Amino acid sequence: MENNYDRMNTDNTSDGKISETDKKIYSRKEVALYLGISLATVDRAIANRDIGFCRVGARVLFQEFHIQEYLNRDVSLAKPKRAPRGLLALAR
Repeated sequence: MENNYDRMNTDNTSDGKISETDKKIYSRKEVALYLGISLATVDRAIANRDIGFCRVGARVLFQEFHIQEYLNRDVSLAKPKRAPRGLLALAR
C-alpha cells in the first residue's frame, strides 16, 4: 500500500520512482566538504543566493541538483587574496 509520502515524492518517470540524484539531502557541512570550501563560503553562497537550498525549520538543506546547478555556474565565492602591503605601495 502506498502512503502519502510515497505519492508526494515520486517524479514523473514511467515507473514513478524517485531518481537517485534527488534522494540525497546534504547539510551545510556536507556541502562544504563535498565542494572543498569552508562553511563561511557556503553561508556566503546562501546569502547571495548563488546556490539553491531549502529550509526545514531552522535547518538549511541541499539536494543534489542544487549542488550540480552551483557547479555548472561560473561563480567563485572565495575571498580574493590580498596583495602583500609592499605591492600595494608600488601600485600607487
